[in-house]
Amino acid sequence: MKASPAGLLFFDTDGSSGFRATVRRCGPAPPKQRGIADDDLVKPVNLSDRRARLHVGVRVVTLQERLANTVTELQATLDKVRQLRGLPICSYCKRIRNDQNYWERVEVYVTEHTDAKFTHGICPTCLEAAKAEFAREDSLLSEPPRAR
Repeated sequence: MKASPAGLLFFDTDGSSGFRATVRRCGPAPPKQRGIADDDLVKPVNLSDRRARLHVGVRVVTLQERLANTVTELQATLDKVRQLRGLPICSYCKRIRNDQNYWERVEVYVTEHTDAKFTHGICPTCLEAAKAEFAREDSLLSEPPRAR
């Protein structure tokens, strides 16, 4: 004998730290609506299945709470990043004027206002420019002094 759905199990937070599980009785779903519910209870109800479903419900609610907390943290981080817009920056040395009207290196300003950490390297364009400058300095040092 084939069992038919006797009700639907719904999970919802109750506004506190817990959750609420409800079973709503219903007859078999019409053919068009089958598969809408996440979980159907069938008669006779197996207590171990019911307990497992409750554990799954608790896990889903816990994950939803963690997701909500992560979204809140990400929004706070995004708000922090937005604070870095419209910075007064020197067009020559690239220092940034802070709130006290002092000019700071970009690394110092960004580190103080965000969780960013800096490491330093040299880009290919600057490397070529530095090599050319070093070669020019070496050639000046290696030239014999000129007689007057």
